[in-house]
Amino acid sequence: ADVAAYVPLDFWETVRADLDGVKPVFMLGEAEMRDLHYRAFDATYGWDWYNALQNIAQGKADATALFGFYSENESAWPAGAMRMIYAENHDQNAWHGTGSEVFGPALNNVLVLSFASEGIPLIYNGQEAGNPKR
Repeated sequence: ADVAAYVPLDFWETVRADLDGVKPVFMLGEAEMRDLHYRAFDATYGWDWYNALQNIAQGKADATALFGFYSENESAWPAGAMRMIYAENHDQNAWHGTGSEVFGPALNNVLVLSFASEGIPLIYNGQEAGNPKR
């Protein structure tokens, strides 16, 4: 659900209940809002993960920058809340640049971490083939 945080939470909770009444669904919300996980969404975007990796890759932070994302995810988010982590998505790619532009030579490390760490890795359109276009 695109821009899920800009739609009232009670709407999503009602939609989820109605959908699950038909058949079980998996809901991904384009948002970084823990309350969406209680009764509406299974997964949300991990923008803080992306931002931490961007700062590390650009020399603005060291690896401890990831501590904030992982510790908050563990202590403040609902148990079972899934977070989607990525090096590119439709917004980042269009507005900020491709993974290569944002992460430079650290891109391969970011991609490996997105698959090896906690979270749901996103493979963005063309990324698997190294598409350099925004």
